[in-house]
Amino acid sequence: MIDEAITQETDRFVAARDAYKEASPQVVGDFLALKRDALKPGALDGKTKALIAVLMGVARGSERCIMTHVRAAADARVSRDELIEGLNMAIVFGGAPQYGYASYALSAYDTYGQDGR
Repeated sequence: MIDEAITQETDRFVAARDAYKEASPQVVGDFLALKRDALKPGALDGKTKALIAVLMGVARGSERCIMTHVRAAADARVSRDELIEGLNMAIVFGGAPQYGYASYALSAYDTYGQDGR
């Protein structure tokens, strides 16, 4: 199910993030280079790292991270079932708060993911 509120909020966040990058190109550029290096396939493939990024957003309780990383995970071909198994781990280790963020992540996946397109 496509949730227009998620797509609108993602677009607002991306615009704000991009505006900050223009305001502070050196620091943000360095941060993004670090992020690109961390996400490069190595011992873990890109799909696994994309899933981990979503789970970190859930663990940290960051809806903005969840929005952007779920879209990247969907692009990396993380399946809905793989996401749910990972989210279950986040709930086990984070409890009720992560249940709420996991629910949000699944809704975002259903908006952006293979099964929700």
